[in-house]
Amino acid sequence: MTFFGKAMLIVLVVMMAASGSAMATVYQVGDLAGWTFNYNYNEWAFFKQFQAGDTLVFNYDPQLHNVMQVDINDYNSCTGSNPLATFNSGSDSITLDTPDGDYFFLCGIP
Repeated sequence: MTFFGKAMLIVLVVMMAASGSAMATVYQVGDLAGWTFNYNYNEWAFFKQFQAGDTLVFNYDPQLHNVMQVDINDYNSCTGSNPLATFNSGSDSITLDTPDGDYFFLCGIP
């Protein structure tokens, strides 16, 4: 491979790496309202184009809320009896690592 060919290969690899990281988006769940009561998160999510590599940031008062990642059954029944993950720092960042599929979150504090 010539010098020019090697240089182009390196440029393409760097461009692909940069485009992958540039395409990732950080979303604050609930925008300025954060993760709280009486907010329509389904409506908030409806207008977003989530992709693998994006990060969801949940900001909330940890004395009043937590974040539980659940399956569709627990989400539909609004129970956190078998969470896939539980977060309670008050400022949790969750990276979406699955290119296909849905993510379901709820607050497990009554």
